[in-house]
Amino acid sequence: MRSFLKRLKDSYEVLRGRSASVNLDAFASSQTLSKQWLVEKLEECLEGMTTPPQGWRIWILGGWYGITNFILRTRAVIDVEHVRSLDIDPKCQPIADRVNKLWEWQEWQFKAQTCDVNKLSYNEGTPHIVINTSVEHVAGDQWYKNIPSGTLVVLQANDQLHSDHIWTCSSPKDLLERFGVSECLYEGSLEFKYPTGNWSRHMIIAIK
Repeated sequence: MRSFLKRLKDSYEVLRGRSASVNLDAFASSQTLSKQWLVEKLEECLEGMTTPPQGWRIWILGGWYGITNFILRTRAVIDVEHVRSLDIDPKCQPIADRVNKLWEWQEWQFKAQTCDVNKLSYNEGTPHIVINTSVEHVAGDQWYKNIPSGTLVVLQANDQLHSDHIWTCSSPKDLLERFGVSECLYEGSLEFKYPTGNWSRHMIIAIK
């Protein structure tokens, strides 16, 4: 854990010196802990599955600065072929690539791209796993409808009232009812208590 925190701090220092437009909310305790929780539970769900010969192909929708990949790679439990981090904000791509430079320069084992996930095509290089930790931010459900049936999906949303949120999720059941899955492998919630207020992040890991 100490090594991970040092690498994350080093990445933050690099970013602070190179960009004045970095949103430091991406490095907030709740953001980091939510993604660590996601990776830990995903590791457990994949434990009994057969790993593809070249590793898992993972697409992260609304990937922001690529912190999910950073945690996944530094834990080094899941065998990964590549990770693609997709976000509609073009400012995210260069920052995410720098945070994950160790894997970006190695034949794009990680690569961030600017993309409207509601218009995403899965015709080439179809992922085994699709992650969206920002469900409450994405308009509509077309992004989910585009995902091929049988794909492993990891969805997170929270019940925090915020002007940027399009949808308020009150429980993992809300995610299951809204999107529908063929098999749910995990559902749970993570509660956060701060002086400014309490809220929960909800997650499902399932087969679409």
